[in-house]
Amino acid sequence: MLDLTHIWTEKLWKMQLEKIMLQEPTLTANGFGAFWTSNFSLSSPMYQETLELQREEFATEVEQFRSACHVLSGLEKQEELNYDFNSYQLKHRVEEYLRVELDKMSIYISNGATIAAAIFCGFKYEKPDPGGVGVSINLSNTEYDKFRSGLLHQE
Repeated sequence: MLDLTHIWTEKLWKMQLEKIMLQEPTLTANGFGAFWTSNFSLSSPMYQETLELQREEFATEVEQFRSACHVLSGLEKQEELNYDFNSYQLKHRVEEYLRVELDKMSIYISNGATIAAAIFCGFKYEKPDPGGVGVSINLSNTEYDKFRSGLLHQE
C-alpha cells in the first residue's frame, strides 16, 4: 500500500484523530478516562464534564498525533499483545526519537496521541484497568529496544 500520510493536510490528520475519538469515546490526552478524577463515580456529572473538557482539548493535539504516527507507522508488529511496556513508556521513546530526528531540545507527545497513533497504525491494543494510564500494544520487544538503544535512527 502506498503511504501518502506525509503529504496529508492538517485537516485530514484532524479527521483521522476525530474518527479514532469516535471509536474510543473515553480517549483523552492522558489515555482512557478523565485524569485526576478517580474519586468521582464514572457516572457522576462532574466526571462526565471533566471527560468532555479533556476530550475537547485532546482534539486539538493533531500535530502530536501526526508526529506519533510518523514514528510508529514503520514499526514491526507481533501477533500477540506485549505486556513488557505500555503506551506511556512508549510515548517517552517517541519523544526521544523525535528530539533526535528534529534536532530539538523539547518535544511533547501525549500518551493519548501515542495511543491514537497506535490505533491509526493498526496496532492491536488493550485498555488498562480503570485508573490505569497506559495501554498494551502488539509492538515487538525488538522494535521497542531499538528505541531505547537509539538504533531506530541508524536504519
